[in-house]
Amino acid sequence: NFMIKPSVSDATVLEIEPLADFYNSSQDALNWTSLVDFSKEVKVTPTINYASKEYNFNFKQDGDFWNGKYTNEFFDNYGEFQILSQSQYATDVTKFDLPFSQKPLVENHPSLTIPASYQINLDDNANGQVVPKKGTAFIVHLGEMRSATWRYHDEFNNPHFLTTYPYVGHLDDIDHPTFDLNFGVPQVVYYPATVYTNNNLLQYHNRFIQELVSRYGKLLTCYAKIDTAIINTLEFRNLININGVVYRLQKIADYDSTKEKTTQIELLRLIGGEGIPSEDTFETEGTTPLTVITQVNNNSIIRG
Repeated sequence: NFMIKPSVSDATVLEIEPLADFYNSSQDALNWTSLVDFSKEVKVTPTINYASKEYNFNFKQDGDFWNGKYTNEFFDNYGEFQILSQSQYATDVTKFDLPFSQKPLVENHPSLTIPASYQINLDDNANGQVVPKKGTAFIVHLGEMRSATWRYHDEFNNPHFLTTYPYVGHLDDIDHPTFDLNFGVPQVVYYPATVYTNNNLLQYHNRFIQELVSRYGKLLTCYAKIDTAIINTLEFRNLININGVVYRLQKIADYDSTKEKTTQIELLRLIGGEGIPSEDTFETEGTTPLTVITQVNNNSIIRG
């Protein structure tokens, strides 16, 4: 997901950018059509040949009550996502494992919605007791102060009654969310809500995985007239246009400035971009656009 390269202005500085921000607009793609050597082999390979069977985006698992409840109900882990390549021959599984866990937002008291990290122990009579749990680290948005009547006990066990609390959670705004620190839209949330967002961490990965697993995904291998001027000003962030098709430049192989010959290059076809018509409906589980969830039941919102 990252592109790391020396700065053009200072080679001692490494620039680190998400791929989604790294590439220039497809409307500004460089036209290399006239550079292609069509007297040599032009090879087009479906990218699905290189794709894994599955791409799994995972959080570190935690044993708290609400994560366990979600897993038991939906046979999935809260906040995770899986993309299936639809390849009949692939066997590999690519995993993106974060060292952080994820915590469902839960309404524990009226108007008090927080990431719940605790465990419930059952006695011999199946009576539950809430006990603290030291869980795995997790990342949250820090939001505005919200109204709620609640109390906390200090280190001397003295109760303090308050009417506001600071919002923290995987959503940037619990009432009107626009970004989610999950990879996928949960099947259910455990607080009263009418809206949810599908703008989440997957957006930083999905586009580039789709260029592998899409039936329109192609790897172009050909020869081009690459000279010193091109090499000296080469920026991989620039997209390449060949015969009206836009590509990402993947590789320049065995360039030799002392010889007058064309050089082999590899390019990955761009599936979607500015000015490029969408030719494919991505065949991935759970990627249906979702903004509003309307089915409400017992303070739970079920994805519809």
